[in-house]
Amino acid sequence: QRTMMHTLPRALNILDSSHLAQVHALESHCEESLVNRSASEHACLDIMHYIVRSSGGVLQYDLRNFDSDWSPREAAIGAFFTLSSQRERIWDQLHVRDSPKQPKFEMSSAAVSAALTQDNLVDYSKVYEELLRDKIPVLVYAGEFDSKDGPVGQERWIRELQFSEAEEFWAQAPSLYWLRTGEMGGYSRAAGTMNFLTVPRAGHFVPANFFRLAMSVLQDFTSSQRLPCHRDAAACSVAATRCELMNGCSGHGRCDALGAGQCSCEPGWVGAACQSPLLRVTSRSASDPLGLQSKGPKWHVMEVMVPCVELAISDQASYDVHISSHNIPDRFDSEIVLRGRRGKSRLSAADLGLPLPYYMSVFVIGADFRSNTLFDAVLSVRQVSAPEGLDGLTSA
Repeated sequence: QRTMMHTLPRALNILDSSHLAQVHALESHCEESLVNRSASEHACLDIMHYIVRSSGGVLQYDLRNFDSDWSPREAAIGAFFTLSSQRERIWDQLHVRDSPKQPKFEMSSAAVSAALTQDNLVDYSKVYEELLRDKIPVLVYAGEFDSKDGPVGQERWIRELQFSEAEEFWAQAPSLYWLRTGEMGGYSRAAGTMNFLTVPRAGHFVPANFFRLAMSVLQDFTSSQRLPCHRDAAACSVAATRCELMNGCSGHGRCDALGAGQCSCEPGWVGAACQSPLLRVTSRSASDPLGLQSKGPKWHVMEVMVPCVELAISDQASYDVHISSHNIPDRFDSEIVLRGRRGKSRLSAADLGLPLPYYMSVFVIGADFRSNTLFDAVLSVRQVSAPEGLDGLTSA
């Protein structure tokens, strides 16, 4: 999760590409320092320190604001609990009137922070697995503008949780969580007793940003152990929208509009919209290469069934190659990537550590976008006996 803190600042261009080498160096230091937990905590915090200081003081818990925006609010909250004429009534409601601590309220505690240093980088995900195994309702929620503990970082560890409904949890289409007031409350997943909510228009302090939502979540979850959508089923699911925008599975499959909103493709067609024919690279291609013609940008998807292949492209065009061992790769999900290739590339399954068959998606960049020119391109794919080199490979 610590090495995901750059993701949202990068998406908002708080960190532009000129910062990425420095972020990589800091994240590497964080990872490599795990042998010393105390030192690692400070090393990993340096990632966020870099983001905050190089942005002029952006608020790590809510990237819509700067620290200077939050300070007056923080002061007001502190005054409410410590200086308000109602403070003793508040202390009674919080059961802290008899606490010997002075002051009774602090926004943060250096002593508590120091005591937790050894714990902050310990993986406690097994506790969640135990709760789910015992069928105890669990809700994880995160504000979408929270850089430090936001939805992207939360999803990363939740995906690694082992619980009996995990496959159902991730296979389903996300649900829309509408409040009784008619407001959009977020994007949720639920299966078994596990619930995950991404909260829009909020940072880390969800009740401070979106009080009605926080109260709705509290009431709904305590009463039903779920986050029921307070509208009709069609308004709560994105499955039908998924099917609609997948263009009827491109005429090569059927879409489950009442379930996960995913296409089931006819044999020989692949992709979320069944948009690509699955080509097979066999030994026959040694004497009869695949010749794939296109004008402008084009994706070609292949099942490679031979140990070594050669790709070649016509002069003006270039291409990216995405490779996966067990699933159809795309721009977001692949194991190996070659970018900006020109001319010929030879790939050996053995040298790449790939089983046969494996899957390869080739994106032909048949365009010069600066001059708004589209190229006619021919991608040739054939079996060869041995590779001439594997330069240009990068891990996805």
